Amino acid sequence: MTRILSVLCLPLLAAATVARGIPQADARAASGTPTISARLEGSRSVVFESLKDSCNQNDIPDSMARAFRDFSGTVYLVASSSEMFQNLGPTLEDVHHTCQPAFQSVGDPDPTGIIHFRGWYYAVATAWTWPPNCSGQRGPGACLISGGAPIRTPDVFDPSSWRAWDGTDFTVRFVDPYLGPVTSPQEHVYAPVSYMSYVYEINIFRHAGGTGNDLDLQNADECRPGDLVFATLWDVYDNNLGPQGLYFSTTTDPVSWTKPTLVVTLEELLAHDPPGSFYAYFSVLDPHAPDRNFTIVGDHAYLFYTRLNSTDNLDRVLFRQPIELHLHR
Repeated sequence: MTRILSVLCLPLLAAATVARGIPQADARAASGTPTISARLEGSRSVVFESLKDSCNQNDIPDSMARAFRDFSGTVYLVASSSEMFQNLGPTLEDVHHTCQPAFQSVGDPDPTGIIHFRGWYYAVATAWTWPPNCSGQRGPGACLISGGAPIRTPDVFDPSSWRAWDGTDFTVRFVDPYLGPVTSPQEHVYAPVSYMSYVYEINIFRHAGGTGNDLDLQNADECRPGDLVFATLWDVYDNNLGPQGLYFSTTTDPVSWTKPTLVVTLEELLAHDPPGSFYAYFSVLDPHAPDRNFTIVGDHAYLFYTRLNSTDNLDRVLFRQPIELHLHR
């Protein structure tokens, strides 16, 4: 999967490194933090249907939908695989697919969105279970942690400046274990925080105060005192969050997250779908966002998500559906 663009008031997935000891998830509570509830509105629209619209077999939605607006006002929407093809148009609602590849992956780690919040660029790092055939959390065959943690930098153009959460502060430096042996590998492993093992992305929520999508178009790169970070979580692997489905969790410091709030269940999404369907790659984009990447979200936005076919990996449909968000203080 390949992602695009760092942005203004905005989240990154990165691989962690091997550790002897396995840190446990940071369970600190986000006491007093406002929460967000949400509900899907109306019917969903097809943005891209691979069996009809694909330019080649690599042209399938295989990551979260991302978008940006260039200097001329053209909107670029992508949900790319190993090759990135673009959907271009004047608005998020009116984009058309093009078969000119914009990027071809060479297998680099893939960042998901990056947010600029209170003077730092934040993202969430996650890790897959690794190495192959590992078992348990300790011993010579121990697995790398599964879970997520915030990482941050003051300068997105300096890759070496990223630091991950260590359980107390942002001090963990990343190293590349593929270049050779790593001295003291346990020093390069982040401390996971609650709920981020389910994360797809993080966004900035800016409540419009009852005025609809009247987001401030001025000084878009400046966060407001009332801005809130929220994570989009997709849990279909267990019932740890509740019913299998989509959840939102909020924070004011990207470390302490509120108990996730259910948005929609997997059962509800599958209610009218053909057998063998399942869902992935959820993202929230606001066509009225003041930032170029549509990631500052107001009370009304769009939820983008992909339906996959378990019997045909190339049969995928990217949907867009209105979503209404409510702030609870």
